Amino acid sequence: MQFQEGHAQRGCSHCKRVKNKEFGSDCRRTTVVNDDNWETKKLAEEQQNEEDIKPFIAWKEEGTRPE
Repeated sequence: MQFQEGHAQRGCSHCKRVKNKEFGSDCRRTTVVNDDNWETKKLAEEQQNEEDIKPFIAWKEEGTRPE
């Protein structure tokens, strides 16, 4: 999709972002949220139980690669 001035004026978010970048006014705000559920041990346990990534963790711990 290309930038079109009329779309930006009518509220097209893509066109507004493109227009803002052209004039150097693109600004994004981020924040960090503390979450008690993000404990290293708890995350490690959850990853070990996740069937999709379990083989990757095993390979990493064993120092091997899949064939």
